[in-house]
Amino acid sequence: MHPIQKFIIEKVESHPVDLVAVVEAQFGVSKTAVFNHIQKLKKLQIIGQVGTRNKTSYYLASKKIEHIDEEILEFKVGQLGEDEIWRTQIKNKLGTLNSNILEICQYGFTEMFNNVIDHSNSKIAIVKILKSQDYIQISIMDLGIGVFKNISNHFHIKDTRDSIIKLHQGKVTTDRTRHSGQGIFFTSRAFDYFCLSANGYTYIKDNSKEDDWYWESLENTKKEEGTLIQLKISKRSTRVLKDVFNEYTSDNFSFDKTQIRIELGKYEEDSFVSRSQAKRLLNGFGKFRTIILDFKNIKNVGQGFVDEVFGVFGLEYPDIHFNIMNANDDILFMIQRGFRDREIPLNRMTVVS
Repeated sequence: MHPIQKFIIEKVESHPVDLVAVVEAQFGVSKTAVFNHIQKLKKLQIIGQVGTRNKTSYYLASKKIEHIDEEILEFKVGQLGEDEIWRTQIKNKLGTLNSNILEICQYGFTEMFNNVIDHSNSKIAIVKILKSQDYIQISIMDLGIGVFKNISNHFHIKDTRDSIIKLHQGKVTTDRTRHSGQGIFFTSRAFDYFCLSANGYTYIKDNSKEDDWYWESLENTKKEEGTLIQLKISKRSTRVLKDVFNEYTSDNFSFDKTQIRIELGKYEEDSFVSRSQAKRLLNGFGKFRTIILDFKNIKNVGQGFVDEVFGVFGLEYPDIHFNIMNANDDILFMIQRGFRDREIPLNRMTVVS
């Protein structure tokens, strides 16, 4: 099967409405080429299609979805506050939802729309609401500077990809007087699917797939400005917003726990061997007290990387406790060796199964 067709099958469930644009961006091909591949998959009865023109949605033939209702709203940024827009324009358009889902939608929408108001430098914002029998999706798009470029400029980051890591940690804001930097961190964990696209990159948090993070490079959109945020949640979700906060909050109600997906810092390498890689990942994490290091999909690490994380950083912040996740035996051996070399008590580390 053609790689593009495999990609379409993999992405159709998470991108039923914007599937063509996602495939275009991933492979740098034309809409016509994408449609040709879709038609072949339709003839094979692998995927299906509902709607026409701008309201087309695709689905796996084995998992046909119901009709999707779509509403698009445009707002002048700064004319109304995010709470008023939610109350008067958004809430009633979502239909009848369980209270836990409505609370998550309210939190996510108001946090993300406030970011547009305070950070984007955009004159307009476009909100799209998609409703099916199974899920709600809220998308917010602005035409501003782009979130990753904004972070890069503020923190003097040379490589835009490093701004994704910066955003990933939480407590990151370009306006400390008005923001705590927690909005994206918790919004990305409250919804089933969170997607943030800007400046040629897409940062995705897919909570339906074992707490999966990843980022993708969209080469043909690097010159475009603006930010697109997609928030998706099942109408049957049992997630409670309070529980999302509690997972990263200590007994004194402080947000002092975060999680690093090591793979986010991997550009071309399969492993992490250098001190510079460690420094790039750990920049700004000294403000936390518990750091979960997730080594999913990482094959091995080097002595320099380990020493920078646990020797240099760990000794600089002696109150930080490290939780180690998804580390294979080789990685655990290197970490334990690093602790011994620096005479750091092993009780500062917990291996999470």
